[in-house]
Amino acid sequence: PEEKEFLDTCNEFWWVSTYVAKGLLRNEITYAKGMLEKTVRPMFMKAVKWKAGIDNGFTAAFGIEGRHLKKLVPDELYEKIMHTYSGSCIDENWKALILMADIFAELTAGIAASLNFSMNIPEQEKTRAYLQMRYEEFRKGTAHARNE
Repeated sequence: PEEKEFLDTCNEFWWVSTYVAKGLLRNEITYAKGMLEKTVRPMFMKAVKWKAGIDNGFTAAFGIEGRHLKKLVPDELYEKIMHTYSGSCIDENWKALILMADIFAELTAGIAASLNFSMNIPEQEKTRAYLQMRYEEFRKGTAHARNE
């Protein structure tokens, strides 16, 4: 990737992750899933693809929708990625979103270091803190549907 594409991908991932959280808080599962799968996941998978590219000298084919993913990433990472896929349960989707954010942060830090790219660390840290705070509110039952 070029640095601008990398930064744009990170920005889109973090920005739209907050939409997923808001949808989950409002019990709007179809909206939350749509944002997660149509916008956040493609950014996530770009990072996975770039990590696999770095690890494999950008010579191995990732395949459509990550078809060859299992062959290209370590088993532990593959298992974590599989846990980012969730059904229709709100709590399951929260856990998938938080895990995806954790993996994305780790992957992008490695990508930035490997390719000597800059990162918007404050955006990442603030968004991760926001997601964790809202998830804790959800778990405690203190979150109220808001029009944010």
